[in-house]
Amino acid sequence: MKIRLLTLLLFTGHIICAQITLIPDSIFEQKLIDLNMDIVHNGWVLTDSINGIDSLDISCQNGQANKITDITGIEDFGNLQYLNCSNNKFDTLNLNNSQYLKHIICAYDSIEVLIIDSLFALNKLECNSNNITNLNLSGNPSLTKLWCWDNQLDNLDLSNNIYLGYLNCGENNITSLDVSMLDLYDLRCQNNAIVTINLDNNYSLELLSCYNNNLQNINLAANTNLIILNTGNISSQPSIYSNDLNSLDLSNNCNITTFYSKGNPNLECIQVCDILATNSWDTQNIDSQHFFSTDCNYTNINEDAELHKKIISIKDIYGRESSTHTNSFLFYIYQNGKMEKRIILDN
Repeated sequence: MKIRLLTLLLFTGHIICAQITLIPDSIFEQKLIDLNMDIVHNGWVLTDSINGIDSLDISCQNGQANKITDITGIEDFGNLQYLNCSNNKFDTLNLNNSQYLKHIICAYDSIEVLIIDSLFALNKLECNSNNITNLNLSGNPSLTKLWCWDNQLDNLDLSNNIYLGYLNCGENNITSLDVSMLDLYDLRCQNNAIVTINLDNNYSLELLSCYNNNLQNINLAANTNLIILNTGNISSQPSIYSNDLNSLDLSNNCNITTFYSKGNPNLECIQVCDILATNSWDTQNIDSQHFFSTDCNYTNINEDAELHKKIISIKDIYGRESSTHTNSFLFYIYQNGKMEKRIILDN
């Protein structure tokens, strides 16, 4: 009996001396129990059992009824570098006390306020499919990848995120996007209300998807490494926004292999650096009035119209004389030596 009492007193003394972390959300605590970081469902966990953890996944599965609403206690995960808390039920998510975080996934939630502006080591942020109206990234200078699509953002200030290489900010309400302080590899800003976009200095950009916006012009002169380009409008993705380009100069973009311009009714001549290189482009991705030329002469519309009247030859891709017919590439050769590639599609 004395031995048992002594053991109980020693155990009780250990608990009293040990530091504990309160976990008021019962669903959060159950997640920690499931991950063998806690044993008893009592509203707290021994701090020593969590402060060395560097990776934590407390995301919920689709259809799961019980979701975390309060993440109090996360601040005592003193070495946490990776956190996935997606598909829960947060209104506000404050992670500023987890200063070593490098990768956050908090997607598919109901977050309205995300507080992360003191996370200087943050490298990747996936906060897509929430209700975020303002995203303060001024304190995240190490950020290289950002997925914030499907939120309620009307602007995005990336001036302090100069190492950002991958950005998906589609499905928001952004009206103007300036990424000239960056050198992105991949930019997806589709389904916004973008009227102006500044892509200067983005020499490494390989993919640009900006369909379903309010663009009337776009300057791609600096983006010489573009491989995939979508400047059209995709009807299968309902949007109140629609690009309406009247010119498109791709003369500096000689590496494009995948191209989409469909849905720009006022766009006709598309200036390219090499007409033959466009042979691999899918004709279903352009409108019937779109055609390619090495000189669209955008600065003088009247001269351009006169040029089109001086056709001296029409040839097919094998160099044979051809009469105009549908659904095939044709090369229009003009009196002054200019050549355009056209395709006439069935309507």
